Amino acid sequence: MTVRSRRCDNPSPSHWGLACDGQFFESLHCFQNTACMDVTTFMTDWSPWSQCSVSCGSYGNQASERHCIGMASSRSDTQAATCSIGDQRYTKLTQTRPCYGGACAIGGGWGKWGQWSDCSVQCGTGRKTRLHLCDSPVPSGSGSCKGLEVDTVSCTGPCQG
Repeated sequence: MTVRSRRCDNPSPSHWGLACDGQFFESLHCFQNTACMDVTTFMTDWSPWSQCSVSCGSYGNQASERHCIGMASSRSDTQAATCSIGDQRYTKLTQTRPCYGGACAIGGGWGKWGQWSDCSVQCGTGRKTRLHLCDSPVPSGSGSCKGLEVDTVSCTGPCQG
């Protein structure tokens, strides 16, 4: 197997631009090519991309790895396999790309209380309520307002006799 690599630097992404498309490494299996007959190591496929390194509100990185797998006779069971790429030896390769962690949850604030409702009964003890909205500011993400949206008090309706 032969492997070649490239960098994402012509031009480099800036101002949170997208990473370059495509693979950073390319491998060629060359069993029929006599120049490759001494190859004794292979690499795994690229792993799935990791979670973004930040949870919200900014840009971070994701990583994907591929590991070198050596033939059993080329190493001991406790020694990690190494692959040669040019004059460098690696046990694994890692590629990264930028990612956005998403919007952070921002808690909201309660607005002013509304007017009290009429008493729920015409005669005797009842209740009246008032509401306020979670709109100062409106929450974002999975944020919310803390506390109760409804306020209830007892009231007495005048009995007409």
